[in-house]
Amino acid sequence: MSLSVPSGKVWHLAAVADLARPASGEVAETARRHDSWVTRDRMDELFRHCADVGLSVEWAGLGHRRGEYWRRGDVVILNRRLTVAQAASTLAHEIGHHCWGDTCSTPANERRAWEYGAAWLISPAEYRAAEQLVGVNPAALALELGVTRRLVEAWRDWWLKRGQFLPLADLDADDADDTDGGVVGGGLADEGAI
Repeated sequence: MSLSVPSGKVWHLAAVADLARPASGEVAETARRHDSWVTRDRMDELFRHCADVGLSVEWAGLGHRRGEYWRRGDVVILNRRLTVAQAASTLAHEIGHHCWGDTCSTPANERRAWEYGAAWLISPAEYRAAEQLVGVNPAALALELGVTRRLVEAWRDWWLKRGQFLPLADLDADDADDTDGGVVGGGLADEGAI
């Protein structure tokens, strides 16, 4: 499968799949972190989501910027220097701009796009499991979840705004197969209210 981009270049999804993936049964805790195959699977999902919503993806040198969304042409440009975790977080954010119909960058649009990306990439069950494993530090959570710290913080903010404080037992029963990309507030596992 490939995605065509306006410049005529083609980005092949197989390039992500070709990255080394641990053999079945060999997945250690460290193999799940730091641009792991789990994050590359998320990239595959994001590329499919782009195709579903009519977005093309292109890689280019963007200097200090991680990504751009160009409404004209429906293209997302990602900085070729990004790690897989940075690329996943940035692409999810830029898809948010597309889905919300943003035409300019304002603080409200940026916040909303980060929250969209966070909700799309992280489920309540994933967040809860990560927080129980590594604690409440956003950087540690980002490493465990295969996203950026900024995405973890946006995720917490969005979840708190929604007023979603669920007991752990409710998450286990109701969100084990969560597919809506919900979010859980940070630091709440110790209080028993995720």
